[in-house]
Amino acid sequence: MAGNKFPEITEKMILDTAKKLFLENGYEKVTLQGIADACGLTRGAIYHHFRGKEEMLDAVTAYMFNETTSFYKLKEETSLNGLEKLQKLLIAPLFDDEQIQMYSMLSQTFYKSPKLVSAYLLDCQNSVIPMTQVYIEEGIIDGSIKCEDADVLAEIITVFFSIWLSPMIFNTTKEKFLLKLKYIRIMLESVGLDLMDDEMARAIEKMCDVLFH
Repeated sequence: MAGNKFPEITEKMILDTAKKLFLENGYEKVTLQGIADACGLTRGAIYHHFRGKEEMLDAVTAYMFNETTSFYKLKEETSLNGLEKLQKLLIAPLFDDEQIQMYSMLSQTFYKSPKLVSAYLLDCQNSVIPMTQVYIEEGIIDGSIKCEDADVLAEIITVFFSIWLSPMIFNTTKEKFLLKLKYIRIMLESVGLDLMDDEMARAIEKMCDVLFH
């Protein structure tokens, strides 16, 4: 791999292949050797980019999120206020069939792996919270969000939507999931964030239909 002039192209191919295999066969049944074979690479070439299957899955889920959520494109969208951008950031993955399929597949095993959960929480801290904070700060400035302390609110929203509601972290029932959603709406409205609109409700309803069919 030292002679690879286009490592980013190779990495994208690996991620696309791993995503396909995870969705088709489930995380437990996919091996790094299987991913390498499907890519036409050696297992050593895979290890050049990813240290193990857990890191591979973490990269795949982050890759899928970035594919469906264009943070920088949304940031430059002048027709939307901060609240609307925050809503679109949160629901974009919920309108993507592959994302929902991945959530459904991982909901059975993800929370049992300390390595996977730890990597996911680090992603929330290092990526999701900062992105969320940008739109909260914008909403406070343009008046669409009636609260202060954007950094704290960004942490709260990330905990609610990326952790408490995540089927990968908490394996739950549809009834309890909807109850959590009701409480989240009440708590966010109490601090001046009227986040739940009809579009978000439809996105969450779609996810529920897949997760709890």
